[in-house]
Amino acid sequence: MIALRIALIVIIQLAFLAQMIGERAAILREGALILLKTEPIDPRSLFRGDYVVLNYEINSLDIAILEGDDDFERQQDIYVAVEQSGDFWRATGAYYQSPKIVGDQVIIKGRVKSVRATRGACEEDDPFCPADERPVKSMIVRVDYGIDSYFVPEGDGKAIETAIGNQSFAGRVVVQVAVDENGTSAIKALILDGETLYEENIF
Repeated sequence: MIALRIALIVIIQLAFLAQMIGERAAILREGALILLKTEPIDPRSLFRGDYVVLNYEINSLDIAILEGDDDFERQQDIYVAVEQSGDFWRATGAYYQSPKIVGDQVIIKGRVKSVRATRGACEEDDPFCPADERPVKSMIVRVDYGIDSYFVPEGDGKAIETAIGNQSFAGRVVVQVAVDENGTSAIKALILDGETLYEENIF
């Protein structure tokens, strides 16, 4: 009886793992492909073991200049519309729910990590202006898309660490991301100076 229960647990775990692998393979195989530019990140937190920590332009959104909704909270789901601008894709809108796709937009789903408002100055003729009543100048929302780290073979991360962490090398590292129709994303390839360093195989 105990052996049967153990076998059943193992089968369930294997089925769950197979489902996860299958879903990821479907994203990589069928998802829309976008190129995201990385931005510098604190080198002290950049490389952890065999994982490279990635920071993208679209991780930090100024909601005040984007289309869509404008009052997000921490841990809330967020749907970010991205459009191609040159070689790369940049955020054009942020929404509570997945919006209707316009043109060649791709919608990528994330989760709000933090929200920070910066406020402008008081009007000159307003003698009473509490800090929390000043007009909002910008609303910076930090977003986690689940693609903020990538496994690399042991010892291969130093060049990537340098390229991402050093301000003078900003833009050298590019990530190709696949996004499915639900907004779920997966890293497909890691590119350094135009050369593909790592590429995910579907299987």
